[in-house]
Amino acid sequence: MTEEKLINLWRKRCLKNGNMPIALVTVDKDGFPVVYSDHKSDMLNKVFKHLADAPLLGESTHLDGREN
Repeated sequence: MTEEKLINLWRKRCLKNGNMPIALVTVDKDGFPVVYSDHKSDMLNKVFKHLADAPLLGESTHLDGREN
């Protein structure tokens, strides 16, 4: 999937579910985070600070059930 297609799909899904698309965080092939956003860095700083301070809603992750 191209970056443009991924971003468009993400925006449409956010808006369809009544959410405002702020930032799409993905991981590149080397495991480093990549952030896509149309917002300025001060807005992203607020969002990431909120995420860092917010409690986890569940214990499970996408890695549960996988063997090392």
